[in-house]
Formats: sequence, C-alpha cells, structure tokens
Amino acid sequence: MTTTALKKKIYEYIDSTDEKMLQVVYTILEEHIKLKEEEAHHLTDEDIKVLDRRWEAYKKGNRQVHTLEDAKKDIRKKLKSIK
Repeated sequence: MTTTALKKKIYEYIDSTDEKMLQVVYTILEEHIKLKEEEAHHLTDEDIKVLDRRWEAYKKGNRQVHTLEDAKKDIRKKLKSIK
C-alpha cells in the first residue's frame, strides 16, 4: 500500500470512529513522538568517545579552559573585527 493510500484509509477511519478509539490513536501517536524526541537527544557512541577524550584531557590539564567572561570578551572582540 502506498503512503498516500494509507493516509487516506487512516483519515477515513478517523472520520468515522468514536471518541474512545480516537483517544487510543492519539495516545499511540503521542508516545511515538516522545520516543522520537528522546532518540534525537541520545548521544552516539562516537559522541561519547569524543566527550570522554576531552574529559580525560581536561583532568590532565591538557585542555584550555575559558571562563564565561573570557568567552564573552573573545566573542565581542571577534564581532568588532567583523564590523
């Protein structure tokens, strides 16, 4: 069945069903959306490896660390040079 045909059948079913079944369909769709959002926020194995390497470098003192104020100053300086 094509996507278009499937959507048409679903629309027809929704138009003719009762409130209880609409609640069931709605709940299923809501759960599906929540799962997709959670998956979007998960780190990949490669992301975790990169963060672990950076954390280890930081603990050993091999990473340059900036305060928020330093970062703001650097950003302001770069913005001024762009203008």
